[in-house]
Amino acid sequence: CKGSQVEICRKYHISSTSVFRKWISCYNSGKGFKERTRSERGITMNKGRKTTQEERAEIVAFCIENGKDYGLAMEKYGV
Repeated sequence: CKGSQVEICRKYHISSTSVFRKWISCYNSGKGFKERTRSERGITMNKGRKTTQEERAEIVAFCIENGKDYGLAMEKYGV
């Protein structure tokens, strides 16, 4: 794969070049990778966006219907 570390991180949505370098180091040492589940990754809260009262009610209902999967609600509604 050609390109600078910054270009590769942008292309593959890797959070930083230090994460990329750590992955390369693990790969080269033969440690391999383990895919983490959503609960293992955790949820990072952010500011989100403004919502109306109706949207909030819809988001809460969606969240409850989906086993209180807040990450899924954040992805679906962009909040």
